[in-house]
Amino acid sequence: MKPELLNRENSQERTSPQDSKQRPASRTAWWRYGAGTLAVVVLCVGAVGVAANSALPGEGLYTFKTDVVEEAGLMMRFSPQAELTYRKELYEERLAEVQQLIVTKSFTAEAAEEVQGAMQELVEEAQAMFRADEVDDLTALAAAQDFVSISKAIETLSFKEVDDESHAEFGVIYETTFDIVLDARAELIAENSTSTVEFYVAEQLAELQATLPEATLTPAALQEIQRYLTLTNTAISKGEKNRAVSFVNSATEILDLSQYQTLPLEDVAPLEPEQLEGEG
Repeated sequence: MKPELLNRENSQERTSPQDSKQRPASRTAWWRYGAGTLAVVVLCVGAVGVAANSALPGEGLYTFKTDVVEEAGLMMRFSPQAELTYRKELYEERLAEVQQLIVTKSFTAEAAEEVQGAMQELVEEAQAMFRADEVDDLTALAAAQDFVSISKAIETLSFKEVDDESHAEFGVIYETTFDIVLDARAELIAENSTSTVEFYVAEQLAELQATLPEATLTPAALQEIQRYLTLTNTAISKGEKNRAVSFVNSATEILDLSQYQTLPLEDVAPLEPEQLEGEG
């Protein structure tokens, strides 16, 4: 789950229990680019970077924003956790850009193509981090869930705002992020102890319970979330780890989408219990 887009706070690193699998340290952005390159980029960005920060897809400075300004920001993240957090923030920025395009009625085919390219690049970079085991499995699954929620929000927003071809491409990106969630879930289940999986589920449940009282939800959304929470607890009691993770992720996605205020609940269709047969 995420704070409001216009008032984001720095995410704290997740901690796993002692039996959580340890990951090898990754190369940092600093060593990838080098101190000299970093200094040159910072000098080049300058005032142009400040102006580019507010650029939207389809505008002249947008490519400079994504290819130079945001890359310079990545160079200032010196750990895999910090890099992943930054990439999630940039993905949230894509959602904010789409919202602004709709408000200003400038969601053109060109703008859609540019934001899709920026989204796809962030998804591929995050997926590469997960496959290289640069972050632990708990962090990977939580981050993947954030990416899928944001992708679904953007795909829903784009409906009736862009042509069918552009909307379909947003759907493809959403499906890609959903596949990443399934992969991250499978790895969490397969390569970690039961207590680690239970830790993840308990952490997600606690976050949901803490967020629900302050969330603006329709009665139907709240009922659906409560249904998934009940299913989660039932799955835990039966030792069905995969089902427990699936159900708590579905509850999280509904809450995330409601927080973004991008679609009514009747358009949300998380996995039904019968669709999960054979997963547990």
